[in-house]
Order: sequence, then C-alpha cells, then structure tokens
Amino acid sequence: MKRDGIIETFAVGPDGSSISCRRCGFTSHNKNDVLQHYCGRCHQFHDAIPPAGRQGWIDLGPPPGVAGFACPLCAGTGKVSGVDCEPCAGTGRI
Repeated sequence: MKRDGIIETFAVGPDGSSISCRRCGFTSHNKNDVLQHYCGRCHQFHDAIPPAGRQGWIDLGPPPGVAGFACPLCAGTGKVSGVDCEPCAGTGRI
C-alpha cells in the first residue's frame, strides 16, 4: 500500500477505528494506537520507520514470539513432556 508514492507499513480501517500492521498482521482498536500509527506487537511507531526502509521492515515478518512464530514454550513442536502444549494448543504456533 502506498500513499503519495511512499510505502505504508500499516492500514487504518475504513471507519478509522482500527490499525493493522503490515509486518505482523496485528490489528489494534486502541484509539491511541490508531492516532499514533503504533503497533503494540512490534513495539513500533510506523511513522518513525524511514520511507526507504519500509518494505524491508515489512519483509522481515513478525518479530519472534508474535503470531505465526514458533511457540516459545514447546519450541514449535506442539508437545511438552509428551502432551499437547497449553499456550499453543498443540499447534506449535502462537
């Protein structure tokens, strides 16, 4: 997504009440996150990312421990001591 020829690392919902991060996919409905273009999962103010580095930042994918990454408790195996891992429900992903 581009605005004035500059890549945006986020998208604001059509009604302006949410913001979605293009790196980790997280959507926040927190009014301050929307106003400040902030991602609480990536801990990043989107406007602070230099325009020249935005696509590269998006391409890094979610930071470790963020949705879609291996569960830190079971290290992505889905099992802890032979039983399904509780935090990731046996999927190995969080």
